[in-house]
Amino acid sequence: RPMAVETVQIAASADDGRWVSIGAVFFNTEDVIVAGRYSDGSLQNIFYRFLAVDIPQNSHIDSATITLPIAEDVVGTPLLKIKAVAENNSAAISSAADGDARALTTAGVDWDDITTPQAPDASPDIAAVIQEVVGRAGWAPNNAIQIIIKDDGAAVNNWARVGTFDDASPQLAILTVTYTAPDNHGSGRHDIKRARTGAIAASSYGDIKRSSYGLVR
Repeated sequence: RPMAVETVQIAASADDGRWVSIGAVFFNTEDVIVAGRYSDGSLQNIFYRFLAVDIPQNSHIDSATITLPIAEDVVGTPLLKIKAVAENNSAAISSAADGDARALTTAGVDWDDITTPQAPDASPDIAAVIQEVVGRAGWAPNNAIQIIIKDDGAAVNNWARVGTFDDASPQLAILTVTYTAPDNHGSGRHDIKRARTGAIAASSYGDIKRSSYGLVR
């Protein structure tokens, strides 16, 4: 079967944010968020919830990335780990306690090379992370996938400041997944690159075309 590409961006303020290990602080309305280990030693955990990820259950995930808009600063060398919430249709994290309580995928991918401020940064391949979610017994097309990025053992003061949906000019994380639908799924509908509300078609990160009607022209 031919491969297909699913590309989804953050679509709401509540769907990106951070929580902090010191003081159980939670933010989901900031214009920037911090990923990594901050100067006070706190662990800055960030989340991105992607809605309506239209991938059939048990598809083979050929490749996947999350692209983050690096807004301002990269300090030192952040050592990050990318996982997903181990849920069939993940609800947005709503508090620090909620974030700490979520079960995560067994699969995780190191991201240790964020070095360029003021430029979008694509992650290493997170196919194994997405595979674990779409292979769940309760996964269904158009469910939500929530990505969690945490510090993975960096020394104090190694972090990146990342743009969010709430920036004056929204800075939107993007999930891109290339997959092959299972043989028993049928043909046609999932064998093309599609765009709809919450999804994007783009020739580059800065050339995003959106439509409230579910089409991109």
